[in-house]
Amino acid sequence: MALGEKICLAMYLFTNSLLPESKWSEAYPKMWLQRVELQKDKAVLRWPHDQNHAYYVGGYEGCGCGWRAISYCDEPEEIVLKKKDRESLLLLLKELDLESTWLVVCWEGDQGEPLDGVELISMANISDAEFEFQELHRYEIA
Repeated sequence: MALGEKICLAMYLFTNSLLPESKWSEAYPKMWLQRVELQKDKAVLRWPHDQNHAYYVGGYEGCGCGWRAISYCDEPEEIVLKKKDRESLLLLLKELDLESTWLVVCWEGDQGEPLDGVELISMANISDAEFEFQELHRYEIA
């Protein structure tokens, strides 16, 4: 990796629900969804799953870095955007069958690496902007 190259987080959602896709917009940054395509993202599909669909869940930054917890060094507008992304994620999850839905966050390039285990989290955890998703954990939502 070249010096100074940005390393981003990536969030993936596995579900049996077919979801509407969206694109990131620099003019209107917010949460967006893109279905994982076998030809481009086949490493993601190496994670054991029996769900019908996998989606990349991007945030206001265009990648998954916005899923990090709020930090003391975040600018006020970043805090607002992080909170809005989490609210959007919660709204999406409320529409899904959570028994067959889970999330994983990883660093770009670590797609398909072995997962470190399963963690059960609540909607309250996700809504807490100080909650930190850990890389390569399978998050099941209660």
